[in-house]
Amino acid sequence: MNEFAHLRTVVAVLVGLALANLATSLHHLLRERHRVRWDWLAPCTALLSVLMILQFWFAYYGFGRAALLTRLGPVLLLLLELLQVVLLACSALPDEARELDLRRYYADQSRYFWLVAGSYVVGAMALNLSLTPPLELGRWLVAEGPNLVVVLLCLLLAVVRRRRLHELLVPLVCAYHLFVLFNLRLG
Repeated sequence: MNEFAHLRTVVAVLVGLALANLATSLHHLLRERHRVRWDWLAPCTALLSVLMILQFWFAYYGFGRAALLTRLGPVLLLLLELLQVVLLACSALPDEARELDLRRYYADQSRYFWLVAGSYVVGAMALNLSLTPPLELGRWLVAEGPNLVVVLLCLLLAVVRRRRLHELLVPLVCAYHLFVLFNLRLG
């Protein structure tokens, strides 16, 4: 068994844990739906979490094909990305049905969520950089430009608390990640 196969178990368990956390939180909200004050931004961040988790899952298999994870640096970056995936999923929706006002929940958690999301994208860029041949700066900026924009949007959403800005940018970030997911090559 190679390093990729060993890490696959850890990746599968933690990705499963992240998705299970989202499903459990959604279950609690749906079970208490008559008492929940619904707001669309929190479920939208949950959707974004799922999209980012799926992107990570498929990117991980791409890393296994491109290069074996045999150096400690890339493995540590991978484990950091896994931790961020779990934190992202845990912060998107309330853990229990005690928090029934999703608008207030999003307002309280959005800074944390967007900082984790932004750091996740930075980590993904670092992992890509560590596993692929180096590019000249101009080519790297073209290749990573969309990710740099997403990082800036995440930082903006973490810093600026105006709801109107969040109502505008959160669907755009979701749409971008949906586009990326649907354009992934699986073979």
